[in-house]
Amino acid sequence: MKQLTTTQLRELFAQRIIDARKARGWSQAQLARQMGTSSGFVCDYEKARQSPSIDTVLRFANALGVSPASLLDVAKQPEKNSEKSA
Repeated sequence: MKQLTTTQLRELFAQRIIDARKARGWSQAQLARQMGTSSGFVCDYEKARQSPSIDTVLRFANALGVSPASLLDVAKQPEKNSEKSA
């Protein structure tokens, strides 16, 4: 398995929370309300500006109704260069 940088893991987490939020048809404000926080807090993580703590991963997972592991599952990361080699 390819090793990820901190930046790549933040971007992966960001995309996973965006996908889970949109799957529920929620805005950032709705997710923030569900979490008891601000839209700016949600935005910072969706823009990968912050590295999430374990507590933050758990807060997002609980609010979105998903497992914490699903928000950080690197095995599901798409290979960006695999389609270019055809």
